[in-house]
Amino acid sequence: MRQISHRLKLAKGNGFGTNREETRLVGEQWGRLRGRSAVPITSSSATGMDQVSNLRVCYRILEDRTITALQTQAGDSQRLRSLRDDAIVFMVAVNDRKDMFPAEELELITLNIKAMVESLDRAEDQSIDLPSSPPHSISHLNYSGTPGRPRIEIDAEVLSNVLSIEPKTTLATVLGCSARTIRRRQQDIELQTGMPLVPQRSVLSENELDTIVTTSQSGVSENLWIESAAPQAAFLVLDRYTDENTTSLVPTHFGITMASTVCHRLSYDSKA
Repeated sequence: MRQISHRLKLAKGNGFGTNREETRLVGEQWGRLRGRSAVPITSSSATGMDQVSNLRVCYRILEDRTITALQTQAGDSQRLRSLRDDAIVFMVAVNDRKDMFPAEELELITLNIKAMVESLDRAEDQSIDLPSSPPHSISHLNYSGTPGRPRIEIDAEVLSNVLSIEPKTTLATVLGCSARTIRRRQQDIELQTGMPLVPQRSVLSENELDTIVTTSQSGVSENLWIESAAPQAAFLVLDRYTDENTTSLVPTHFGITMASTVCHRLSYDSKA
């Protein structure tokens, strides 16, 4: 849109300016361009300069309406599509009379119309894909009406998921509060539900971990086990935790099995 306006300023010295007579003809010429009248955009009896002047008036109207639509009608896909069709109709009319325009002016019109169509297409796509509901709020301020700062409320599900993989300081940075506030909200939720917000990690020996992995991973890949089998077995397994506890189980060569486990963490090229 900014690009269109800039080019329009450059073009005003080349016949794109307005005067009172052009302003009086705005409604008539635009109606002809849109097909609302049986009279074509340029009459057969009009001279070449009259036809070029009429097209310049229509261009000015089209450019102004495009900028207005992009600024104020972002959610109206029907209006944006209609305006895009206007730009295409206008470009066809210009191409039919391209010999009447100076080469530099014709190139400028072509670039501007192309920019208009692309901008209207993007705006129409965005208006069609508008979210059906407002974005989910992770936190909000609760004004109690008493002196002091408002209370920061945090979504319990989000808090539980984030604290399972990241420290409180990370979430505090995202929400713009202190880690102490995160800790207090965690304690409040735990008191209300009577359950720990973050699952406790169990310290397993190598033999215990081997037994669990061997039993639950039979017949599935390691990634699938981490994503589906482990959660179904009520185990919260982190990638780095799995790496640390299965490093000793990695065979030195592909194809060698170990009696204690069937878990393989191999580094090889899958394309080979």
